[in-house]
Amino acid sequence: YEPAELVRAQLGVRPGQPLLVVTAGGGADGGELTRATLAALREPALAGAAAFIVTGPLLADDEQARLAELAIGLPNVTLTPFTTRLQNYLNAADLVITMGGLTVFEVLKLGARMLIVPRVRRWAEQLLRAERLTELGLASMLLPSELSGAELARMASAMLKEPHSHADLD
Repeated sequence: YEPAELVRAQLGVRPGQPLLVVTAGGGADGGELTRATLAALREPALAGAAAFIVTGPLLADDEQARLAELAIGLPNVTLTPFTTRLQNYLNAADLVITMGGLTVFEVLKLGARMLIVPRVRRWAEQLLRAERLTELGLASMLLPSELSGAELARMASAMLKEPHSHADLD
């Protein structure tokens, strides 16, 4: 991993400024999570937070463009469809917001705070994973039916204020 301080500096994150790293997996159905995140960053509870958002390479080009428009005026927000350096950004994050795919295992390994907004249609694996990790105290969960900018800001802000305990997992 690149040093977290270097990654944060490359993103323009100031000392003490929280960094949210958001990943929507492949992105085919991740537009809603990204829209809610951009709305959350406009809420007073997350005022001043920086964000690195990976929208996913499968998100339609027109949706990518709409999300880029929504990000206008938000300082310290980076939107990208894909990165080969995701592990470095996850390692530098104060909070990772994810849909609950395989990225969850990397976040667990790093011991970062994690908020999972699981996919609940078609397959139940992300929901099952999110429920179990929440039960174990390794993550928090926000159901898509409850997802809004205000609720995401409320939960993220609360998680950032909590003392962070790192679970040592093999």
